[in-house]
Amino acid sequence: MRSLGVPARYAEGYYADPDNIAQSRNGQILLTSQDAHAWTEIYMDGMGWIPVDFTPGFYYNTYALLRMAQLPQNVRKTAALQDEGEEAENVAGNTPQIKQQDQLSEQVRAMYVNVVTGVLLLVLFLFLLFIVVLEAGHLFYEEKIRKMVRQEEKRSTEYLCRQISGNLSVLGIEVRLGWNAAETDQSICNCMPDIEPGIYQRVNYVLEKYVYGTGHLEPEEFRLLGAFLIAIRESRKLTGIRKRFLSRYIVFIRG
Repeated sequence: MRSLGVPARYAEGYYADPDNIAQSRNGQILLTSQDAHAWTEIYMDGMGWIPVDFTPGFYYNTYALLRMAQLPQNVRKTAALQDEGEEAENVAGNTPQIKQQDQLSEQVRAMYVNVVTGVLLLVLFLFLLFIVVLEAGHLFYEEKIRKMVRQEEKRSTEYLCRQISGNLSVLGIEVRLGWNAAETDQSICNCMPDIEPGIYQRVNYVLEKYVYGTGHLEPEEFRLLGAFLIAIRESRKLTGIRKRFLSRYIVFIRG
């Protein structure tokens, strides 16, 4: 064995076969010169000197012990391989679920974004439609006023009287024929500084004449009512955003 590079040595001693062990008492075995034996031992890393012999049964016992010594290492390797296989299976098995969850999350997120975007677009569309309707109504109302001013008929006079009262009422100015005309005129000038002072007092006189008088107006009186209403509608110095909005849109809605 040494010639083959195997670390080996020669050993002498006694050989106890299974029969001797079976006949032992109190753990003691009686061996004689007949049990003398010689054998070869080889050195193995991690195990020390291991006897090697070809005595019937001895060879099997020696290598059975050797296989038992190597068994824990094989068990560890097998367990490690099984663990790696289970981990690989778990990873492989969980990967589709993770992908499905990610895809589901992306779909929910995309659906949420689409819903929010759709709602915002709908609100924006309705808002723009509302503005368009208001502007269309405003233009129609302004054109109707100018049409009534050009006609100079009784129906037009009634319409102008009603619109003068309505426009001033929206601006918070109460109109009462023949009552505090000077104070009302001052309130109009404070609200719309570009309105000529004293014009309302003349308008109030014409309105009293139409309502309490004959119901007929001279052309210049009719034109005064029309000019006063248009001056209210076209005032560029109307104070306050709220009053501007009310004057521009709410008046024609109220009719």
